[in-house]
Amino acid sequence: MQEKTTILILTANPKNTRQLRLDEEVRDIREALERSSFCERFDVQERRAVRPQDMQQAFGMRRNRCRWAWNFN
Repeated sequence: MQEKTTILILTANPKNTRQLRLDEEVRDIREALERSSFCERFDVQERRAVRPQDMQQAFGMRRNRCRWAWNFN
């Protein structure tokens, strides 16, 4: 059995900024993975309302590869 790749989704909607559609984006990611033929290869984990110190903890959990995706819309 192949080891699963963990996808860690960190979201935050900072105060005094317009509301982002983070729940919808996370749902779209999960649905796309579920439709794929490789869905069993991934373990999706999510952290909401992330602070800088939360990111340090999350990346300390497991540090193989890291890819960043930013949404500033």
